[in-house]
Amino acid sequence: SGLKSAATWSRVETLQICRECCGGQGFLAKNRIGTYKTDCDVDVTFEGDNTVLMQQVAKYLLDQASSRKEIPLPKRSPRDKDFLSPDHLLALFEYREWQLTSAISKDMKEKGQDGYDANLDKVVRLGWAYTERMCLELFSQKVNSADHRVQPVLATLMKIFALSRIEKDL
Repeated sequence: SGLKSAATWSRVETLQICRECCGGQGFLAKNRIGTYKTDCDVDVTFEGDNTVLMQQVAKYLLDQASSRKEIPLPKRSPRDKDFLSPDHLLALFEYREWQLTSAISKDMKEKGQDGYDANLDKVVRLGWAYTERMCLELFSQKVNSADHRVQPVLATLMKIFALSRIEKDL
């Protein structure tokens, strides 16, 4: 659910940025941006609306959290001196997911369903946090197993992805 939402929203966003960067030329049919964007806009609601799918991801995480007395802190700690190291970036992503899960869970324990409903914006952000953490973990694994000649390029691309997600969440 989360990957479908992330992929389709990213495509829509990317095509919108491309169109804007082209100025008036971005509206011309010959560059096909509009055609692709129209096709991608529909994908956001195919197989379920993306917002609902992200809520579904978060609900799964919250259900798991509710079965525990306390939600444990992530195992990694964002204390690495190299801010751009994969471990440090993953620790930041894990902490964001933990923080959102803890905050929503606390409200749900105190207020029940009203706690969930009052935090729908955070619920969607939790879906994103989980999906982006999973993507970063998989990306990191692929970088480590890639041919040594392309590892530096893939590592840079992974860092750009991570920093862009961090910036978007600020």
